[in-house]
Amino acid sequence: MDDCGYHLNELLAAWEASGGDPDAGAGTLGAQLRGACTTLGQTVRVTGPAGAITGTAVDLAPGLVLQGDDGAGPRHVVTAGDVATVRTAR
Repeated sequence: MDDCGYHLNELLAAWEASGGDPDAGAGTLGAQLRGACTTLGQTVRVTGPAGAITGTAVDLAPGLVLQGDDGAGPRHVVTAGDVATVRTAR
């Protein structure tokens, strides 16, 4: 666990040094975050201070970027809220 805590501390320091921009510098932190974020590509519902929104999680910039279900609507960047995966009928 010490190794995990040390690595997490390094990532947090890099995040803070970049001003919260995952793509600052060479973009290494952003690539690592996107690779670890299992939410990307999933349909999610985020409930936050401004209400609820549903869409596909498509990016991190620096919040969670949601694309409307139809793929044609505007993208929304969510910086605070509870994220839940939406299960669709098959």
